[in-house]
Amino acid sequence: ETVGAGQGDVEIVQVADTTIVVEVPGLGDEVQAQKAGILEIGDILVVNKGDRPGSDRLAKELRMMLSLGEKNEWETPIVTTTATNGDGLDFLWEKINEHKSYLGDNKKNKMRLRRINYELENQVSQKLFTKKMIQIGENEIQRMAERILEREIDPLTAVEKIIKE
Repeated sequence: ETVGAGQGDVEIVQVADTTIVVEVPGLGDEVQAQKAGILEIGDILVVNKGDRPGSDRLAKELRMMLSLGEKNEWETPIVTTTATNGDGLDFLWEKINEHKSYLGDNKKNKMRLRRINYELENQVSQKLFTKKMIQIGENEIQRMAERILEREIDPLTAVEKIIKE
């Protein structure tokens, strides 16, 4: 689960086989979803609180937004639920299992290989970052930040100098 996901918070697709985007009517999420492109990561879209006014309208808006995007092999379903009383949860589970079947072993293995690669890149990046930060020390970053503030050097040049030294 990611809360308040936006443009920079879509890394969930790197770690999950099936991504579910949950929208709620009346919170303005539909506008946020459009702006952030969050709908593009959803294998299944859920309109929760289906008993609230506006849930039908939100589901229609989501269908319209999906129709404007690229056509994919997997057609993203929109499921309406009311979690507090369990309405729609069986149908949601059915759609999750359909997506699991759609992926099959071959697609899942490709996705998992991509995730392992992604995780390795992140781990290498973090290790190199930590190693370099220890090597250059806290004072060098502070010194470069002050030089940038005084307009003695631009940020990109500062980064290059830090890396070279």
